[in-house]
Amino acid sequence: MIFKESTHQYLNEEVPYTSMTSLLKKVKEQKDWDAIAAAYLEKHSKKTPYDKYMIQKAILTDVAKKKEITLEQATKRWGTEELPSVKWVRKIWKDNSEDALARGSAYHLERELAIINDPDVVYNPLVSDQKSSFDLNDLKPGFRYPELICYSHKYKLAGQADLITITDNGKVIIRDFKTSKTIYTEPTAFYNKNLKRKVVEYFNSPLSHLPYFNLNEYALQLSGYAYMLELYGFPPLVDDQGRTALIIEHIIFNKHGVVTGTKDYYVPYLKEEIKALFNYHLYDR
Repeated sequence: MIFKESTHQYLNEEVPYTSMTSLLKKVKEQKDWDAIAAAYLEKHSKKTPYDKYMIQKAILTDVAKKKEITLEQATKRWGTEELPSVKWVRKIWKDNSEDALARGSAYHLERELAIINDPDVVYNPLVSDQKSSFDLNDLKPGFRYPELICYSHKYKLAGQADLITITDNGKVIIRDFKTSKTIYTEPTAFYNKNLKRKVVEYFNSPLSHLPYFNLNEYALQLSGYAYMLELYGFPPLVDDQGRTALIIEHIIFNKHGVVTGTKDYYVPYLKEEIKALFNYHLYDR
């Protein structure tokens, strides 16, 4: 099994495997981002619908507040002489998303480099845009594996967990670093114009009983890795408090991009949901 970074592909003897990220996208509600951007633009255009500079200022003021930068900085980066459009709003959102991804990637690399020379760490680096997986049958108790490629040949699925620890008795601890601005621990109801009431978003079938919020999505992601490893004889550890050792480590940044703290979230092992999702994928490919 190899992973190609430039295309984010997992290949087993040239056979493509679906990533956990792609699999989870299939069970998330597909949003119409053009419509969302249009609604956002309309919201900020109500007071001055024909004044492009005031519309731009209203939007960039909102962007600057959320990004914790000055209006001057936002204007320098995204100011336009054209009438603000859906395309312009989408570009701002895309730029912000790419900023967050770059910050997250840099942090992940920093964490990897901090431990790769430790005697209990087994690490397979990225070389010339690709990295090879370890044979999951050969994982050793008492060792840590950063960026371990987990996979299932049966389901043709794969993904990388930020840090896998195999305890001395062969149990698994999974730790994943998340740099999202906010970790949501419960669903939020949003107003639905068609239904004219607030509704909670749910995952799609076969997980339609699960409400959507990002911690639930992260729980599914880590549960997928845990189930793949369990198929190779490495079940997740349950600690003395009854918590399954699937841990989201939330990395908190200040407005300057400096880490100011971390917070651990133990997420449940959603084994039955993952089995249903994997089987759904197997027969839906």
